[in-house]
Amino acid sequence: MPCPAERLNATGDAPKPLRDVLTRARGAWLRNEHVVDLLRNHRAYNFPVSRASPAAPPSGCLFLFNRRATRYFRRDGHCWRTKSDGKTVRETHEKLKVAGKDALNCYYAHTMPGGGGGNGGGNGNGNGSDSDAGAPTTTATTNTTNNTSSAVEGLQRRCYWLLQGDEGLVLVHYLAVAPPPSALPASQALLS
Repeated sequence: MPCPAERLNATGDAPKPLRDVLTRARGAWLRNEHVVDLLRNHRAYNFPVSRASPAAPPSGCLFLFNRRATRYFRRDGHCWRTKSDGKTVRETHEKLKVAGKDALNCYYAHTMPGGGGGNGGGNGNGNGSDSDAGAPTTTATTNTTNNTSSAVEGLQRRCYWLLQGDEGLVLVHYLAVAPPPSALPASQALLS
């Protein structure tokens, strides 16, 4: 599924504040203020609410979901790092501030190094829990999407939603982030 917001931007129908945010989202994480603005004013910006999970979205994509209607929006085809049980996606949960007050929930996830391996646990193809308790699983699905994230090393996903005035909307941002120089092997760090 292509990035719905990018289609809106390409047609020229996006208001300037949204165009600016979409441009920033291609190469950097959004500022907390921008996320709150998008979640509160998505109708004014004509930002589309997606009804289905994307299939291995690329870096720089933004999606808006109603998490009550699209319950399994995290099942996106990428191989995310899992907890020690090998099934549940390892997510970091944070509260983010705007103007000194807690305003957003944010869940961070990172792709597995080298695109992952294993038995498809938590990779979004229906074989893992992906943090959605009680999610239906499909046994006929094989590990076909296991290598989708190997093409984008360092891909991260951030899911944001408002703490107050929440309509059930979640903004999902995918971005490939280069590892810090200290995380590179010594041979690569010398070349940088």
